[in-house]
Amino acid sequence: MFTLLRQEFMKAWKQNRVYYWFILALIVPIVFIWHAPGAAEVAVLGGGVTVANLELIVVTAIIFTQEFRFGTIRPLLSRRFSRGMVFSSKVLTFAILYLVTILAAFIGTMIAWPIFVHDVPSETIKLVWQTMGTNVVTSVVEYAFFTSLILLVANIVKSSGAAIGLGMVMIVGTSILSGIATTLVQMWEPLKWNPFTLDNVVNAYGSYGANGTYYKTVVQQVMGTDPWVVFLVFGLYIIVLYLIAFLIFKRRSV
Repeated sequence: MFTLLRQEFMKAWKQNRVYYWFILALIVPIVFIWHAPGAAEVAVLGGGVTVANLELIVVTAIIFTQEFRFGTIRPLLSRRFSRGMVFSSKVLTFAILYLVTILAAFIGTMIAWPIFVHDVPSETIKLVWQTMGTNVVTSVVEYAFFTSLILLVANIVKSSGAAIGLGMVMIVGTSILSGIATTLVQMWEPLKWNPFTLDNVVNAYGSYGANGTYYKTVVQQVMGTDPWVVFLVFGLYIIVLYLIAFLIFKRRSV
């Protein structure tokens, strides 16, 4: 597994040039906070998380489709690496790269904060840290869901462009899908447990999670249960989607 991970990181660094994403994630928060200095901009890491999200979509699509497109999956399998090991190494690779990119955004934010944002009350600073944490948690969970869908496409089609396109559609089209899901829920209440409605609830944690009592009340009103149940069910959806993606990867011809 270590050998596979090392190879994946080397390909990501040399072929896919992921270091550009790290640099971009470092610079974007500095520029955004300089342009609009304020606690609110700091709390969202100055747009750096958006860079990490875009990187995740692109890298996820590329590292899966290029193995079959260039035929590099054959030598991996001939060296007695199982498809499960290959699949796991790729998932771990884009997950680690994603977290490193978020770390770069955090560093950029910490550089810009004391330079451009001044006279922030102590209570506001506390809220900034809490909101920053809930935003990162929301982003990680939400994009674990998006990447599971991207993996399904990436393991079916040979074009990385199609998988990347799906990721972009997911970013801009989630509100549309959520609207459709809301209409269906009005017809039959159990449909509120569909993944897109759950994604909406999880997404709201980024904005309201710092106020735990308020967020819990809203979730109970909307879903009729506690937030941890929503996160649990959403996590189960993600696990199932990853398992389906793996089964497709396992059966795909080389």
